Amino acid sequence: MKTVGAVIFIAFVQVIAGPQDAGRPSESSGCRISELFKADGWNVPGLSKTATVLKESPWTTGGLKDVAVAVVKSGFPHTSVTLLSCVPDRPERVQVHERPVSVIEILRFSVHGRVFAYRVRAQFMGVGKKKARAHLASEMMLTFYDQEGSGHFTIMQYPGSDLIPTLDVPGWVKATMK
Repeated sequence: MKTVGAVIFIAFVQVIAGPQDAGRPSESSGCRISELFKADGWNVPGLSKTATVLKESPWTTGGLKDVAVAVVKSGFPHTSVTLLSCVPDRPERVQVHERPVSVIEILRFSVHGRVFAYRVRAQFMGVGKKKARAHLASEMMLTFYDQEGSGHFTIMQYPGSDLIPTLDVPGWVKATMK
């Protein structure tokens, strides 16, 4: 996550004009960043030292079949995420932010035992002068996808405006669902 140069900004990036809050894409502003691609894969926040809280259950939202979801809790919830936003008054410029977060919950999505996505719900944190962390009154949700079945979660997706974001099932997963 520290090598910003390795992050390739592609996939549904539309920059027209207007301000945007980091991590909260604004459709009304004309600036919309919904996905980030990183060729060597993203580190899923909070994924190290997880414990399963709720074993796999069917995920039927969106009419999906054969998709299972498990709820996992992070043993190391304090981490950070890389976010992008458009720069006010500079529609051609994208700004990179490293934001401290506390991971609240991780959903692990799989088909026939093969994990293809993680959805992370995290709360923004403020960091004081003595490195003390304080929860801020703002949450975010990010979904990480393994697009090729390689075990590398190369797509990080912002949720958009849906209360429960749609789960995009990669082609390699759809092939195993038949």
